[in-house]
Formats: sequence, C-alpha cells, structure tokens
Amino acid sequence: MSIGAQGDANDVSICHCGGSIGRLLSVFGGADLTGSGNVKSLYAAQDSLGRARSPGKLAGAVQYDYGNEIYQSPGYVVIRSEMVHKTRVIPTDGRPHVGKEIKTYMGNPVGHWEGNTLVVETTNLKPESAAGGRYTDEAKVTERFTRTAPNELIWEATISDPNVWTKPYTLRYPYKLDPEYKVYEYACHEGNYMMLDSLRGARLLEAQGLDTKVVR
Repeated sequence: MSIGAQGDANDVSICHCGGSIGRLLSVFGGADLTGSGNVKSLYAAQDSLGRARSPGKLAGAVQYDYGNEIYQSPGYVVIRSEMVHKTRVIPTDGRPHVGKEIKTYMGNPVGHWEGNTLVVETTNLKPESAAGGRYTDEAKVTERFTRTAPNELIWEATISDPNVWTKPYTLRYPYKLDPEYKVYEYACHEGNYMMLDSLRGARLLEAQGLDTKVVR
C-alpha cells in the first residue's frame, strides 16, 4: 500500500487515556530536557532534526515532508517515510525483541496482526528519541495501523514509559491515499545556517569568558 500526503497537521488528536496527559516526573532532577533557555545549547546540543538525522520514533509523523509508502511481504512490513528518508523494516513473524543493550533512534519494532489492524510494538529506544522528554529502558510505543476505507488509514500510537510519564498517552492521525504523490529524496544540508550560527555564537560567548562546553 502506498500512502501519499497526510492530512493537515491539525488533524492530529491526543487521547489523555483517562485523565490529563501525564506530567513529566522529576526523575532528572529538574534538568531542562529541551535545552531551552540554556546558553550552552549550541551546535553540540542541537537535536536530531538540527543535525538532519532521524528525529526518532514519532517526530516525523506530524511534521513536513509527509509522504509515506507501506510495503507488505511475507513476514515483513516496510514503511518508508519521506521525512529524513527513514525506512522501518518491521518483522511480523513472531520473533521477540532484541536484547535491551541494543538501542537505536527508531527502536526495535515487532509487529503482528489483529484482524485488519497491524499492531507494532517498539522498544529499545534511545533516550533522546522521546517526544516531550527522554525515554528510559521502560519506554514502549505501540502503534496501530487500521485501513478504514479504500483510501484512508488511521494511525494510532500509544507512548508509555512509567519512569517518565505518570500514565500512557495516545496520538491519532489520519492518512489519505494519494496515488500521484511521489516520495523524493530528503536532501537537507546538515544544520544549514544553524551550524554556522551556533559555532559563531559559541565563539562570541567564549570571548565573553563563558563556558560553551555541553555536558550530556
């Protein structure tokens, strides 16, 4: 199945799953997880998108370059996303997740079918892959892809990490089939002006005697 442009970003909905969205726990000692307001947030502290690499499991779902293509073969589903040229290879043959010591930005997905719904459970996520915080070893993203009409598909993703959020929350997003949509190469110069501006800003701060070293 080939999915072209998504619906408008305003179509995104959030399910609070029985209450308000879980607040971020203070397990990081009140640290500024986003880097906002930190004078040291220069190029070395730029996020994945600033470095033109995969922004993680969910970030590409509701941004720009919305094209996606879905391929199905025996034992696998492959999802190719236009945003940062991501390709996810999802086994559906019943295999377990890889060991916990292996972590990637996109995590380790394992899929199975529930009727006409593809359910994908992703674990083994790097801490910086999270949306709105940082994941821990307990993080899990459960996606549900359901084709609701010949040209429509509903995507749902439930994010759970008991060490970060007080309760899981769910995103829902409609996809529209566009047979004429073409997925083009995502060719973004790494950082663009961001890299030069960050380096220039660091030199100015250092000239004022400030420390620009980023401690992770």
